[in-house]
Amino acid sequence: MGNQLLIRAYNVGCGDCIYVRIPGPGGGFNILIDCGSLQESSEAAVLASRVDGVVVVVEAGHSRRDEILNAQRTVLQAGGKFLGFVLNRRRYPVPEWLYKRL
Repeated sequence: MGNQLLIRAYNVGCGDCIYVRIPGPGGGFNILIDCGSLQESSEAAVLASRVDGVVVVVEAGHSRRDEILNAQRTVLQAGGKFLGFVLNRRRYPVPEWLYKRL
């Protein structure tokens, strides 16, 4: 099993996710794709310890600071390697004065 591609699907929290293990030198790579919310599922945190790193996606204008920091703590307490945050759905509105000139 160490030299085989492994793909598993999980139903986690408010969404599904896919765990992929790709064999290669040094143990290969472990990838977790589109896992559910850490707030709504402890299973997502458990899976965090099985992958090489975790990136938490944060929705702009929706996620509160304390929720974001709690997600980071949850990953670290579960034994996961926290890599950082990605800001999603960020809007760049054009100021009215500039819009009139376009």
